Amino acid sequence: MNDSDDDYRRRESETHRLDRHWSELLQELRVTQTAAQIIGGFLFTLPFQQRFSSLDDWDKGLYLALVLLAAAITIITLLPVAVHRRVFRHHQRGSLVGLADRASKTVLVLLHLLVAGALTFTVDVVAGRTAATVCAVVAGGVLALLFLAVAFIGPRVHAAVEDVKEEDDGATGH
Repeated sequence: MNDSDDDYRRRESETHRLDRHWSELLQELRVTQTAAQIIGGFLFTLPFQQRFSSLDDWDKGLYLALVLLAAAITIITLLPVAVHRRVFRHHQRGSLVGLADRASKTVLVLLHLLVAGALTFTVDVVAGRTAATVCAVVAGGVLALLFLAVAFIGPRVHAAVEDVKEEDDGATGH
């Protein structure tokens, strides 16, 4: 079963489907934007802490990379909304949904990097470079596994669920 089969079962028009996808994407972007803003807000306060000046060049470089990453996430998250304002009432919902989908996927990757980087930065300051390196490798591995799980296992789970639904429908005569 694919998305078009699901859309057919919903009996929704192309316009309704695009509206639903747009709403779902906006909700996802709201969640990711909140996460980026919380981490970014935390990062923006660090230079004003007394201990910040004692950081070495590597820590300061990582810090600046994380601040830029948080800013990029915020900008990319806002992109679909800005484009929506531009194309509002121009019957370009399909293009807008496509842009928002690509933005959402990009933001998820960047947000994972931000979380792993912030974790690495914090562990480095608290426990040292060796612990931070281990943390970075483990966080990177976990994130890679999560992406692989979503990319490869997710569709299989969806197909298995659909097979069970079809068997249930067959058993009940529907």
